[in-house]
Amino acid sequence: EALKMPWNKNIIFEDKDAVLTLQLNVLNRKAYSGPWGSHGGPLGNPENPSEFFSKVKKSLKIRELTIYSPRYIETGIKPEIKNAILIPLMDKDHNFKILSENRKRNLKKTLNSNLELDIMQGKNAAIRYLRLLKKSRNRKFYSFHPSPLFKKIATLKETFFFFCKGKEDLSAILLLKLNSDTLYFWHGVSSEKGLENHAMDFIHWQVILYGLKEGFKEYNMGTSPTESLEQYKKSWGGVLKPIYVYTV
Repeated sequence: EALKMPWNKNIIFEDKDAVLTLQLNVLNRKAYSGPWGSHGGPLGNPENPSEFFSKVKKSLKIRELTIYSPRYIETGIKPEIKNAILIPLMDKDHNFKILSENRKRNLKKTLNSNLELDIMQGKNAAIRYLRLLKKSRNRKFYSFHPSPLFKKIATLKETFFFFCKGKEDLSAILLLKLNSDTLYFWHGVSSEKGLENHAMDFIHWQVILYGLKEGFKEYNMGTSPTESLEQYKKSWGGVLKPIYVYTV
C-alpha cells in the first residue's frame, strides 16, 4: 500500500556500470533499493560501491538510503541479514533431480500438456502482464503495486517477462538479470485456471532452462513472507541465501 501513497516516488538511477531502482519518500527523503522495495539490490557491478551510493544520495538529495543486496558489498557498514531462496543452475538433469517429488509430478503434467512459453521485454510486455494481473485481483493474498510501476521497470534492459499460455495467458513472471551470474524472480501472477494447470511450475522450469542455456549460475527466487511460500521455493531444490540490508 505504501507504493500507492502520493509522497512516494519510483526512481531509476543509472550510472556507467550500475543501475539502482529506488522508492523515495519525498517527505523524509528516505529511499529503499531493490526493485522498488523488493530484494534486488543494484543491477550491475559498481566499481566502487561506497562512492556509487554516495553519488546516489548526493544527486537525489537522499537523507537515508537502504540497500537490499543479494551479495555482500564492501561499504564499511555492517548489514542486517535476511534470507532468500536460491536455486543453483548446474545442468538440466541435475536440476530436475533436485526437485521435490511433488514438483516433479506437476512438472511432468505441464510438459505433457499444450502449454507454451513467450518471453518478452518492454512496454507491451508490461501491458500484457497487467491484463493477467487484473484477472487475479479478487485473490486476497496478492498485494498489488500500482500499474505505472510495472511499466517503469519494463524500460530496463535487464527486465524480462515470461508468459505461460494455453488458449489464453495462465501465469507470468517478471524476471530481472541482476548480473552475469544471477536471474532474479521479482513478481509473479497466475489466473485461477493457471493454478489448476500448474502453469507457474511450467514457468519456473522454463526460467531454469533459460538460465542454463544463457550461462547463468543461479536463479534467485527472493525472500518469502510466508512459510508455505518458502517451502514451495525450496521444493525447486532451493537453498537459503543471505540477503544483505545496508543503511547508508
